[in-house]
Amino acid sequence: MDDCVARLLNGYLHGFHTISLTDGTDIGSRRAQTNCLNGIFVARSILLSRIDPNRSKEVEAVLEQVNLNLLTAMFSPSSNSQLNLLTPIFQQPRELLETLRTTARPMVSCSCKARMISLSPTINLLSHDAIAALDALKVFVDGLAMVEYLAGPVVARNKAQKEGNRRRPIRLALEARVLAADLGMSMASTDFGAVKARSVNRRVDVKQEVREKDFNNGEVTGDGRGFEMVLGSELDARFAQDDIRWEDIAEKSLVECLKVAKELVEAGRLSVLTEDITRSDWLEEEGTDHSDHRSSTSSSSMADGTDTDSDQDSFLDSASSDTGGEAHSCPLRTTFRLQDRYEELRLAIWLSIPPASRGGMGTFIRGDDGRVGEIWDELGLALLKVYDRSILLS
Repeated sequence: MDDCVARLLNGYLHGFHTISLTDGTDIGSRRAQTNCLNGIFVARSILLSRIDPNRSKEVEAVLEQVNLNLLTAMFSPSSNSQLNLLTPIFQQPRELLETLRTTARPMVSCSCKARMISLSPTINLLSHDAIAALDALKVFVDGLAMVEYLAGPVVARNKAQKEGNRRRPIRLALEARVLAADLGMSMASTDFGAVKARSVNRRVDVKQEVREKDFNNGEVTGDGRGFEMVLGSELDARFAQDDIRWEDIAEKSLVECLKVAKELVEAGRLSVLTEDITRSDWLEEEGTDHSDHRSSTSSSSMADGTDTDSDQDSFLDSASSDTGGEAHSCPLRTTFRLQDRYEELRLAIWLSIPPASRGGMGTFIRGDDGRVGEIWDELGLALLKVYDRSILLS
């Protein structure tokens, strides 16, 4: 049975890569791609759940290839094509972000910090690509929930090294979430004209409903449910076929990032949020000696599998300088930037709403029902219990 599952696993792995090289924006290709990606995690879990001392070398080789491709997924493609089978999960949304940065036309900003982007024909061409990229990222994150650990280039012999193995899939999922939020935010900014039009009409419609309810002695709560009532309006029905609510996607993705960050802080896994990761940290590079580097991450301060005050220094270093090349540095700092961009987007929307309908600026900036503001406050409180205020502000 293991041999059959291994062949299926290998087929899913190569099938995903093959589909990613084609125009995978149509519904059929997207479904096939996500099915292959989901199949990779399911088949891998089936093999690992079966304890077979006589497992063949072929099965072990397939599992090893899948694990290596999971580890390389967030890095740029390498010269070894057999280690690039899952890199499109990250590479394609990054290419979309670069396209958005280079082709979008700046508009007059609503504040000195805002960098909104006007509606461009580009959005119509990129929407399907972006949805396909977000689908893959979501399936990848969901699949990583089935991955308990991923071994690095050094065999884990102590508790700290084993904890490092458990952190790798968590970091991968976090990187995917942050990238999805970045893409959603960028698409919302690029489609700002449509985002603004929807928000203006929603606020006007809600205000009108409130007036009618008041006139009829009906009850209207202040919990934002009025927005739900206008989602099925004729206006939104006209948008339904051609329009994607990128502002909603961006908000949901950001909330996910903030929630996960808060959970990691409370679980004592601060290094997942703050540690700089390079390719050589996770993968064996020819001619590289890992012994000294690994000893620094296996110190007695990490012997209990949790992070200590030493992370304050690493966060400060990451916050004060950007690491180039293949390094992935400080997802927490990137999450802070996403929060800033979200608030700028909401401010630009608020300024476009007629004054009589816009409501309070502070309330509006915190998101629909205050969801973003609430989890942002909770994350801030959790971080203040661990980091000095000066470090967070640096």
